[in-house]
Amino acid sequence: MQANFVLLATGLVDHCPQVESTPDCPTDAVRFCPICDGYEAIDRRVGVLGDLSTGAKKALFLRTYTKHVSIFAVGEASGSADTRKALAAANVTVLDKPRHIKVTPAGRVSIVTESGARHELDAIYPALGCAAQSDLAAALGASRTDTGNLVVDDHQRTTVSGLYAAGDVVTDLHQLSVAFGHAAVAATDIHNRLPANYR
Repeated sequence: MQANFVLLATGLVDHCPQVESTPDCPTDAVRFCPICDGYEAIDRRVGVLGDLSTGAKKALFLRTYTKHVSIFAVGEASGSADTRKALAAANVTVLDKPRHIKVTPAGRVSIVTESGARHELDAIYPALGCAAQSDLAAALGASRTDTGNLVVDDHQRTTVSGLYAAGDVVTDLHQLSVAFGHAAVAATDIHNRLPANYR
């Protein structure tokens, strides 16, 4: 099959922690996008799993929805002085690295840290990074940024003629509405570039 134009929306894959659960456990206890569903965390107990450089951003964002926010530090556990100061000012609790994470049949998240302490939460938000699914486009010669996202112009055109890209494979603002906007821009440009076929 041949096409004059191709629009890729291959997205990304989040890096996930190992979480113990059973088939009857609710699936919404582990979440990834507080921008999308942070409002569902209002006044609930939530945790963020990540290093203090990236995890702090997610924790501080969630703090606008609930005062019950903890961050389980992995990687850069120490963090910068400014980061720790911001977390302290927002009353975000910094805890040590999880040793075991489990989702219970009741939909709660039970975390045992390396110190042996147990914490019960309503939800956990991993902040462990992600991988843009841009290998296919790169194999075709498309340019990528240092983070693996595809380089596009104002019309969502990649650096390969006829190849467009939209959504998370392009930007780190992981929003459906952003992807829809990209697709609309790309589709309009593709339509305008198709050979005229008046009937």
